[in-house]
Order: sequence, then structure tokens, then C-alpha cells
Amino acid sequence: MDNNSEKDKIKLYSEQTFSKIKSCIESEILLANKETDVLKKANNLLSQKYNQMEASLSKINDFSHELLKKYKNVMPLLQQIDTLETNIIALENIVFKLQDYSKQLETTFKQSEKI
Repeated sequence: MDNNSEKDKIKLYSEQTFSKIKSCIESEILLANKETDVLKKANNLLSQKYNQMEASLSKINDFSHELLKKYKNVMPLLQQIDTLETNIIALENIVFKLQDYSKQLETTFKQSEKI
């Protein structure tokens, strides 16, 4: 009986040990599955963010190209404005010189009237 009792104890301890090992392995597998699920969700979120960023960059790129086209269309007008500005400055200088000259003439005329 002693031998049978020992075998029963060993069997019981073995079953308990294997049950605990089984439980531990199942927990590890469950944890690994949960981690995989979390990583999948994070990957999906990152993929969505990258897609949003790609769409935003595409819009910015399109806007940049459109802005460049508009700038190229406006460039000749800006050059005309620069030319006009240069001409206006030159005309202003001529007007100032004419004003100075007319003042000199006026002064000369007044002096000649006094004589």
C-alpha cells in the first residue's frame, strides 16, 4: 500500500505540476496574442496617420504647383511695375529739376524786373 500511495502522490503532484505549467503556458500565449492585437491596432493607426499625411502633402504639393503657375503668370506684370516705378522715379527727378530751374528763372525774372 505504501508503494501505491507513493505512486498516487507522485501522480497527483505530477498532475498539479503539469496543470500549473499548462496554465502558465496558456497565460503566456494569451499575453502574446494580446500584444499582437495591440501591435496590429497601433500599426493600423499609424497606417491611417501616414495616409492622412500623404493626402495633406499631396494637397500642399498641388497648391505649391498652382501657386508657382500663378507667380509665373504675374511675373511679367511685376516686371512692368518695376519698370514703371523706375520711370516714375526718373520723372520725379525731372520734375524736381524743373521746379528748381523754374525757381531760378523766376528769381532771374524778378531781378531783371527790378532793373
